[in-house]
Amino acid sequence: HIMIIETDYIFIAAPKLAPLPAPGHALSFPFGYIVPTWPARRHIMKRYYPGEPEDIPQTGNAPVLMRFDDFAKVCPRWVELTAKLEKDEEAKEAFGWVREMYAYSIAAAL
Repeated sequence: HIMIIETDYIFIAAPKLAPLPAPGHALSFPFGYIVPTWPARRHIMKRYYPGEPEDIPQTGNAPVLMRFDDFAKVCPRWVELTAKLEKDEEAKEAFGWVREMYAYSIAAAL
C-alpha cells in the first residue's frame, strides 16, 4: 500500500489504517469543496468522465491510501486529466485552484 499525503500534514497520532483497502479501492478524505455533482459543473465532469458524476469520489489526491498497483493505474490518467483540465478554460474557471484534485477524482473513478 501507499499513502499519499501533503507536506504540510501534521499527524498527532498514528493513522488507524485497518482494514487496508482491497484491490480497486482506496481510503481517502471527503472534501466538501470537491463536488462533481454541482449543477454548474456536471457538464464539465461529463466531458471527461463517461459515467454519471455521482460515481466520481468527492475527494482529492491527498490524503489517500491505496494499493501501489492501483496507484500505478490511476497516476497516468491523473497526469493526463490534469493537463486536459489545464487547457480547458471553462474547467479552469469552474474548478480554480483545486482542478488538479478534480483531475485525480475523475482518474480514480475511471
